[in-house]
Amino acid sequence: MQNLSKTIGRHVRRLRKQRGWTQTRLAEQLNMSLDMVGRMERGQASPSLATLSHLAQVLETQPEFLLLDDFIPPTTSSERERCYARLHDLLAAVDDDELDWVVSIVDAVVRKRRTPTGIRKKTASMSKPEPVRQSKEKTSQSAATRRKGNSGINQN
Repeated sequence: MQNLSKTIGRHVRRLRKQRGWTQTRLAEQLNMSLDMVGRMERGQASPSLATLSHLAQVLETQPEFLLLDDFIPPTTSSERERCYARLHDLLAAVDDDELDWVVSIVDAVVRKRRTPTGIRKKTASMSKPEPVRQSKEKTSQSAATRRKGNSGINQN
């Protein structure tokens, strides 16, 4: 039971910090004492099923995610691990159609980033329109107009 308490506490602390909340704010949201929130986060107290459900609601996650030991790696020191955990929390709240849409977006981003830079540049340069070239006659007429100070606008 001690191990489960520590798992729940680790998840509660991580989710609370992701929201930028203090333990005091979480205690207020849960209508619980600050001491109890601290003991829960340290794994020294286990929440009841009703409290676990309320915790999940307040922290915008599913109760079962608070119980899973492999939901988040044991150490959350790296930014990558925090991002994975945040993505997991966000994706837990979307329906199947939205999830397919999100996956297709992530897939497109990953494929684009894996495209070699040289190929991307070549493709981009191929899609640029060619500059319009003026005939020598028009170019010399334009230069003559500029020398005379005439804007080319009929002022009659």
